[in-house]
Amino acid sequence: MQRTLNQFILFSNSAPGNESYEWTSSFKELSETGVKPVIGIMYSPMDKLSIGVAVSKVVVLSSDLAQQQTKRLEGITVPFDVNGDGIIVSGETTTSLFCSPTDPFCGYFTTKEKKRYPIQTTVGIAYFPTADLLLSADFTYFTKVDDSAFGDREAVLNAAFGAEYYMSRSWALRAGLFTNMANTPEIKAGTAAVADEHTDLYGGSLSISNFTRNTSVTLGGNMSYGTGTSQITTDATKTQDMTIFGWAIFLSSSYSY
Repeated sequence: MQRTLNQFILFSNSAPGNESYEWTSSFKELSETGVKPVIGIMYSPMDKLSIGVAVSKVVVLSSDLAQQQTKRLEGITVPFDVNGDGIIVSGETTTSLFCSPTDPFCGYFTTKEKKRYPIQTTVGIAYFPTADLLLSADFTYFTKVDDSAFGDREAVLNAAFGAEYYMSRSWALRAGLFTNMANTPEIKAGTAAVADEHTDLYGGSLSISNFTRNTSVTLGGNMSYGTGTSQITTDATKTQDMTIFGWAIFLSSSYSY
């Protein structure tokens, strides 16, 4: 995985010739090798009802992370280790800083420390009210993860509900609702320099499929929306309201012989 991010924030108190801004440039490259064992069981207490349970966990066998970040601050008062003793005390601040790999706010580092992943438990239910209609639901629980290197993650529960209706032997309509809850810790101003965003998402999907003897074609889309909190500046005393809206359109096909 590779990610390159350039972020420029111009603050509202800026004036021509006296700008206040924060400019961050970062590069991250992560390579992981691992396994994901899955244990599951399915049970049908009656002809029209099926229940399944699956437990899985990603286990990282090897990891290689390289990251570099450069930051430029101007016109912003932030804590800064002025005397270089590793301790920031009251009064040690700066309003202008260019961040090089030796500065405390950024740098270049590599690590082979392995990321920790949660245990994932999913319970799924499928019910056939009629021969043409299928109703389904699944609930997935992710355990809490304590990971000082890559960031702690909270326990979350996600849910999804779906329906599939065959209008004829050749056409099927599918619809669903889902949640995508944030597993990042809730952001509290003053507790971190830059915290990961915390936004819960809710969404839905709709698609239609056409079937022939050997092929199927599906056209559909999904949308998700959520509000939450972010912390995108070096100033740990402030947080920002965040809104996410995403959508996608997909087209897929399959052929069997």
